[in-house]
Amino acid sequence: MNLRVTSLPLVLLIAALSLAGCSTASSSESASASPATVADSFSAEPTLVSTVSIPSGVQSDEVKKVVIESLVKRGWAILEQSNNSVKAHLNHRRYDSTLTISWNGSAIEILSDSYRVNKSGEKLGRQQPTGWIENLEKDFSVRLQSAVYLD
Repeated sequence: MNLRVTSLPLVLLIAALSLAGCSTASSSESASASPATVADSFSAEPTLVSTVSIPSGVQSDEVKKVVIESLVKRGWAILEQSNNSVKAHLNHRRYDSTLTISWNGSAIEILSDSYRVNKSGEKLGRQQPTGWIENLEKDFSVRLQSAVYLD
């Protein structure tokens, strides 16, 4: 019985010390702070991940055709397109990726806004699908070289 009496103050002391380091915000503070913190970690601008040279003599409309055909062949959905850029999306194998591909007379630039996702589709963190991007680089290069010889 004496053991229980002496251990009770020790238990209370441990509980008090563990609670002393904790701080809690009011429900309205925590509700407004948490989503902003989570959203901020995913609001970065797209990252330049690759540049592919355009052979001389290839026109902008041919580059656009090569880019769109390569993306579609690899399962990407085209979200937007203009005279010198295409935006595409793919959600596959735990990646959620949006690429913005733009070009001028000499190069194609690939910008990526990509994330790893869990099974539920929740974003876990920014990560580039390097294999997918390398495949697109190869597709662009081969098709652009073919365009030089086929025209």
